[in-house]
Amino acid sequence: MAGTEALYQQLTILLVLATMSHFTIKRFRQPTIVGEIVLGILLGPSVIGYYFNVTLFDPALVASFASLGAIFLLFVIGLETDFRTIYTRKNILVASGGVALPLVFGFLAAFLLVPPSDVGVNGTQFTMALFVGATLTATSTAIAAAVLLDLGLMRQPVAQTIMGAAVVDDILSLIILSLVVGTSRGQLDPVSLGILVGTALAFLGVGMAVGLYFFRKVVVRIQVEGMKLGLKHGGFIIAMAITFLYAFIAEVVGLSAIVGAFLAGSLFGGTPLREDFTEGAGYL
Repeated sequence: MAGTEALYQQLTILLVLATMSHFTIKRFRQPTIVGEIVLGILLGPSVIGYYFNVTLFDPALVASFASLGAIFLLFVIGLETDFRTIYTRKNILVASGGVALPLVFGFLAAFLLVPPSDVGVNGTQFTMALFVGATLTATSTAIAAAVLLDLGLMRQPVAQTIMGAAVVDDILSLIILSLVVGTSRGQLDPVSLGILVGTALAFLGVGMAVGLYFFRKVVVRIQVEGMKLGLKHGGFIIAMAITFLYAFIAEVVGLSAIVGAFLAGSLFGGTPLREDFTEGAGYL
């Protein structure tokens, strides 16, 4: 019972403080995500944990709710995105630049600034710098999405480009990380890499096709039939089940779960259910 009581206490504190941070940061005309980040820094190991040596919240609990929140957020963003704009030449170019620049400059900075004596006995300065560069290619898709949504810019072309490029970026980062890990171990296998990348691309293609021609029709039908029976949220619940399924598959094939959630949301963006789904997921 003690564990359950602690869960309730922590959720109460988190929700109240998060709401307070929203009101505070809005007075400075900043996105609410900024207030949440500042609050997290203050309550996490960087401030309270460092200076007072205490842990206010269970890290596993925070990580779980953060993952759920990111999935709901990217589902909403997907609802606002035209899936036809994802795999465009512009998005591929933007994503390529977003991967290449951090990779190159991160590698150079680590290689030139970190002394060889600080590298572990099992690694080399080159592999260490390569890992630093690869790490910096990761995108903060959820943060960018939250800012764009909060500013009401999701329908703007620049937002569509950012979100489309983020999906492409995730695939490129997967390729780079696989190359770096294989190189560091001296076991780079082109066949395994090809299978990994091919599986990720197949998920995006097949997931979109199956979603558009099957899942979307099923959800709309369930919603229509449910309304006749007084069940207002039947379609939304099934849509969320599909979202978690896509998030799960995305993780399995090596992509981020939020890419799967974004893909699932984009399936329903062109349906009459978009507004209801946006409101429902927004509350979650």
